[in-house]
Amino acid sequence: MKKDELYKEFFGAHADEYAKSSSHAKGDDLFQFVELMKPEMDQKCADMATGTGFTAIEFAKRCNKVYAIDGTRHMLEKAEKLALENNLKNVEFVESSVETTPLKDESVDMVTCRRAAHHFHDKNRFLKEANRILKKGGKIGIVDMIRNEEDRKDIRNRLEIIRDPSHFYAPTASQWKEFLADNGFKIFREIIMAEPYTYEKWLYPVKIGGKEDLEAMKLIAGESDIDLNNAGLDREKMSFEKKRIIIVAIKS
Repeated sequence: MKKDELYKEFFGAHADEYAKSSSHAKGDDLFQFVELMKPEMDQKCADMATGTGFTAIEFAKRCNKVYAIDGTRHMLEKAEKLALENNLKNVEFVESSVETTPLKDESVDMVTCRRAAHHFHDKNRFLKEANRILKKGGKIGIVDMIRNEEDRKDIRNRLEIIRDPSHFYAPTASQWKEFLADNGFKIFREIIMAEPYTYEKWLYPVKIGGKEDLEAMKLIAGESDIDLNNAGLDREKMSFEKKRIIIVAIKS
């Protein structure tokens, strides 16, 4: 099964859980993201891989218009419900790949993408599309999990793929900066956040005792303490440190 099909299958199946996720709805990264992007009421925003719409809704409260873009119909339905609950009529829901949206060239002032880019198979194509639809001087903002620079064995990505087969790859912070520079963006601000996770919290919405849990535990058991620590895992406490980058860049 192709990655985009896995994405639709996984998030179609778990849309209800993500719609109820307090971390996605009220995580500190969301409010820091809004503060860094500084949306204004005369601006238009494209929220890429909007999911159940938490980011799109926060920006819609502060923008003239938001295009909420996602490739999974069931996720968009949850986002539409959230917009109605917030009495927002300035959100347009677009079922589309983030690599080839129907938006016109230089039609938006900002592009946002929160907690989704690790699913993108070709991050350069996503960034090229963002560059195409952004006005000159417009902002792109990305919030996403990152891999530790020291994680030489790529343990974090290997574990994430076990938990969620639609996960493709979470780059390091330095790789994100290279991708952005290569696609016509100049870094404006960067923040790295670290959040502790228990094993159970990390596994959610997958259940303890399932095949994903057993396979993840097998991988952890087979790695050294040093390599696990480099990936942000503590075997003794069965805890994780999840790092996210908030990075804002300007279209040159």
